[in-house]
Amino acid sequence: MKNYKILTFEVDNPFFIEVLIAELSYLGYEGFEDNNEELKAYIEVKNFNEWSIQHLLNRYSAQVEIRWKGVEDMEEQNWNKLWESNFAPVMVDDKILIKAPFHQIDQQFTYNIVIEPKMAFGTGHHETTYLVLKRMLDIDFQDKFVLDFGCGTGILAMVASLMGAKSIIAIDNDPWSYQNTLENTKVNQISNVTAILGNHKDIIDKHFDVIIANINVPVLLNTLDIISNALNTNNLVVLSGILHTDVESIEERARECSLQLLDIFRRNDWVVMTFKK
Repeated sequence: MKNYKILTFEVDNPFFIEVLIAELSYLGYEGFEDNNEELKAYIEVKNFNEWSIQHLLNRYSAQVEIRWKGVEDMEEQNWNKLWESNFAPVMVDDKILIKAPFHQIDQQFTYNIVIEPKMAFGTGHHETTYLVLKRMLDIDFQDKFVLDFGCGTGILAMVASLMGAKSIIAIDNDPWSYQNTLENTKVNQISNVTAILGNHKDIIDKHFDVIIANINVPVLLNTLDIISNALNTNNLVVLSGILHTDVESIEERARECSLQLLDIFRRNDWVVMTFKK
């Protein structure tokens, strides 16, 4: 039985809870409970690092007041049962359906994805994943080589496959996400997605027609040159995990990397940005 810690936070701005969830996901937190005023985050004891939390809170202290109320110990929960009570299906423009195995949906969708109940980031509920899925509906993936950089559950890679992509690499530095992507591609009987446990160093010598990166802003800024070098000329890169307040810094960095902004779409405080090389 794994042992977990529960961290409790109070956030003055309810919209910023989504930011906190995204940041904590990249630090290895596996589950969250959000009631718009208080956030509980779950992490395995061996992965808990108090310094990383203090660093995160200090980084956002000028934008919002986040109070860390404390940390307590708990034993591993039945995550499947927790998801059954909290995970609603996600529908994007009546064309993409993301559901758990226990959902019964009568409506017909063009693209259907089943996500096993795990705590990897990227179920479609978060604005960033939803925005990317919506933007993907307007991209021609037929016979394209695609990179899903920071794949989480593998949703974006699997949708690209269903939309006709020839081959997809789905890469993440989180072992939980890597394993979840392997499981989800198997459940959805998708064979042209290659999951890689790794980081930007693993794409240096590879080239793609479409790159999708739904990760946080610091990682985007640090790796955008590598992403651009891996993108074939006259092709697209879709970036998300971006707050509307970070658009200018992303656009400036993209120009330095020979990427031209095509469009920006926003949902609440989050945006998806599409660039062409």
